[in-house]
Amino acid sequence: MKGIRLKNTKILVSLHLIWMATVSLIAGWWSHLLSYQASEIVDLKIKLGLDAQSAEILRARTERMVFWESAFFFSVLILISGAVLWLYLRDLKRNRSIQGFFASLTHELKTPLTSIRLQSETLLDRPQFPAKEKELVSKILVDAERLSVQVERALELARIEGGGGLNVQSIPLKDYFEQLPSEYKDVTFKMQLEAIEVQADRHALDIILRNIVDNAQKHTQSKHPTLTITGHGVDTDSYEVKITDNGSSVPEIDEKKLGELFHRGSRSQGAGVGLYLIRTLMEKMSGLARFSKSAHSTGQFVVELYFRRGGGSP
Repeated sequence: MKGIRLKNTKILVSLHLIWMATVSLIAGWWSHLLSYQASEIVDLKIKLGLDAQSAEILRARTERMVFWESAFFFSVLILISGAVLWLYLRDLKRNRSIQGFFASLTHELKTPLTSIRLQSETLLDRPQFPAKEKELVSKILVDAERLSVQVERALELARIEGGGGLNVQSIPLKDYFEQLPSEYKDVTFKMQLEAIEVQADRHALDIILRNIVDNAQKHTQSKHPTLTITGHGVDTDSYEVKITDNGSSVPEIDEKKLGELFHRGSRSQGAGVGLYLIRTLMEKMSGLARFSKSAHSTGQFVVELYFRRGGGSP
């Protein structure tokens, strides 16, 4: 990650220096041309009868004017270019510090959140635990789970924005989706997928599905949302997976802005990161993500994921 950042900074500094060198050459050529034209004008005036002393005074004055104007122009160029480069490097350093602190903070939050969840689940499993307290602990568990999702999103966002890569490989798509019901017990899955391999990163797929499920749980009116997952081949190189929920409670969405970082709907409770992560992770896997409302319902939300076929696919 640091190597990618350093490489990008070197490229930017190199381009900046090339720009300064190019403008300096233009300024030098402009100064030479003005000096030459001034000499030509003085020579013409001498031929027209101007005395030698006045001609030399005129020549010296013109050369001083050209020299000082060129020097002033070049100095201003150096100062402005240097200031722009310095401001960029300062902001880059500051952004790296903020990003490092942000990643460190969210990483440190994972351990206590995991502890809260485990202790809450332990309390709920005790048969002698009072019913009223169980309700409170259940709310704590839900809030801890929600916060865990946000922390994971923040960590992944920091990693992606920092230039982190993925381990893309051929993954059996049907086998991957068939293990989802065991992970998301409060969600009903209806699947119709082919036995096909796609190019993907398993960890990235986990984040994509977690965000889709979390979005459905937030906006679906039912406490137990249903996700319909269908797939079909687009062509010999790509495969589409369409995921549709069973009705959203947020009808007003701007489909053109879906997937933009920090864009939220008028009634959204999220931070506007989930769909951005889905889109960005799919692009990093050489795929594509699209979001829309179902044409057959005013409430259903549709996520279309386009994967590259894997090596073992028919």
